Amino acid sequence: MSLEYRELKEHRKHGDVGLPVSCYRIQPPYENFWQLECHWHDEMELFKVERGTVQIQCGNDYFEAREGDLVFFNSGELHAARPLDGAEMDYSAIVFSPEMLCGAVSYTHLRAHETELHL
Repeated sequence: MSLEYRELKEHRKHGDVGLPVSCYRIQPPYENFWQLECHWHDEMELFKVERGTVQIQCGNDYFEAREGDLVFFNSGELHAARPLDGAEMDYSAIVFSPEMLCGAVSYTHLRAHETELHL
């Protein structure tokens, strides 16, 4: 693991032990924010473009995502997003522990209404 890669790790806590998931909605107006800086984390992420067009970085690849597109970022994968054509960023994201998919912990008690964000 390179020093540069390690330095890009996001240290934000997403959820808690009981429910290792966080939901985010980023939309204007916002302070000091115009793009999603390049970073990575141990969690997986579903990223949905709510409005406009953005350039997505996923590892070493770059592509455009438009309104309604859903992008998956794997655990440990570098990712970033920036608006295109002078647009503002408007997106939703669900960041969750890979253990929720792998069965390391039972999350069968989860219900759709436990989150306010519905992609």
